Amino acid sequence: ELWVDINRSIQKLPGQGEKKFLHWDNNPFAVSDAQVKVDSVCGKVCYTSSRFVAVLGTHTPEFHKEFRETYGRLYPHVKESDSKFALDHQKEDPLLLFQRQQTLPVPAGSLVFWHPQLLHGQAKTPLNDPTEYGCYLGYFPAGARAAYKQKCGVDELEDRLSSYELGKAPKLWPSLDAIHFFPKRFLNFPKILESYVNKLPPGHPWIKTRRTLKGSEALTLEPVLDPQYSPPPLSSLGQLLLGKKPWSGQNDDVQGDQSCKKKRKKAQEPR
Repeated sequence: ELWVDINRSIQKLPGQGEKKFLHWDNNPFAVSDAQVKVDSVCGKVCYTSSRFVAVLGTHTPEFHKEFRETYGRLYPHVKESDSKFALDHQKEDPLLLFQRQQTLPVPAGSLVFWHPQLLHGQAKTPLNDPTEYGCYLGYFPAGARAAYKQKCGVDELEDRLSSYELGKAPKLWPSLDAIHFFPKRFLNFPKILESYVNKLPPGHPWIKTRRTLKGSEALTLEPVLDPQYSPPPLSSLGQLLLGKKPWSGQNDDVQGDQSCKKKRKKAQEPR
């Protein structure tokens, strides 16, 4: 009984990609049972030809133990509570992980799955290649996680159904990191954010104003629901994977489904 995660799309331009970006989606320095428990799978759908970069064999408990013992002194400030971890290419690399990374070609129309504790990265798209399109996709056990509501105040199933019915982003990524309409750091650099705002035509509905910590007014961007949005039809399997219908043994959240339909109807009313 699985749910598919609600993740991000891929539009990778020629020349984009960083060979030195090797990372784990889960912190390899975390050793508590809750953090090392593996009950999900990561993946991506490649609409166009692509590549997958990984250091094979780095997903096992044995390797993670060796990694902690070998690299712990190099990363003394990493907390066990950190959700992700990336290697610093400027630091010592005793196990030659950067040298061991492999780039595997992925044909168009393929779905790639990988272990959530595998060290992986990215490859730079050649300048003469077309733009890469796809989406990240994974699976995890069906059922709303308590940590989701603790983090954002909204039940995970309710948020999933609302995202589907209204065509809006959920509150959190599958990793439970908060989703932002633009990089959060831009809030500390109003001029950088303003440069993006100025690329939009005057009067665009995304353009808003906000008060900075110093009390001054600054331009910002806020998403607006599309009143023309209509949720795509789902197969019976799709409804199970989203959570719109329960798997056997789960309670059907009819009220949550009806609530989302009411929100969708209200969002589509003329303003």
